[in-house]
Amino acid sequence: MRKLLCYFFIWRILLARIIDVVVGLVVGVFALMWVSPIIARSLATVQSGWYISRSPGIIAYLLSWLATVAGLMITGRQAQQWPGIIQANDINRQASLASLVMMGIHVVALMTDTYMHYTWFTLFVPSLQSPYAPIAVALGQIALPIAIVIIATAEWRQIVGKAWRWIHVGAFLSILPVRYMEFLVAATHKCH
Repeated sequence: MRKLLCYFFIWRILLARIIDVVVGLVVGVFALMWVSPIIARSLATVQSGWYISRSPGIIAYLLSWLATVAGLMITGRQAQQWPGIIQANDINRQASLASLVMMGIHVVALMTDTYMHYTWFTLFVPSLQSPYAPIAVALGQIALPIAIVIIATAEWRQIVGKAWRWIHVGAFLSILPVRYMEFLVAATHKCH
């Protein structure tokens, strides 16, 4: 019976995701048709790629924050009261994976940006050589591999064993100051 409920829950989530995508596409198409002249004018500037590349970075930051809060709720047992252990675990997992996807989109968008001229080397090797907010960029370069390790060990915890928990806790303790400083530096830096 429990296995049947699990399959029902998985199919319900899958169906909800499909409905979300279809509704999002329909709304997106109508919204794009309405604002396309405005977007075309704004994308004609040199700095448009720079602004487009920043938005997935901000979304990735917010999703990683959501994943952290959901993870803390699971370990602190608050999830037993609301929203439930299974739901909090699902929020933690989905927000983590979505954050990683948004980080990848952020990196690819920075590579295609013609305003700041980033290279693969400047994006993946932590240094203070970035023309924009070098401390925040270096902290983001450090945070990306930490996030990959956290998510990979959590996804493969059956293979990794109990080490995934220690990696999770250690990475959590190391990424908190990195994310906090990155947010402070980026939020106080003047835009171009």
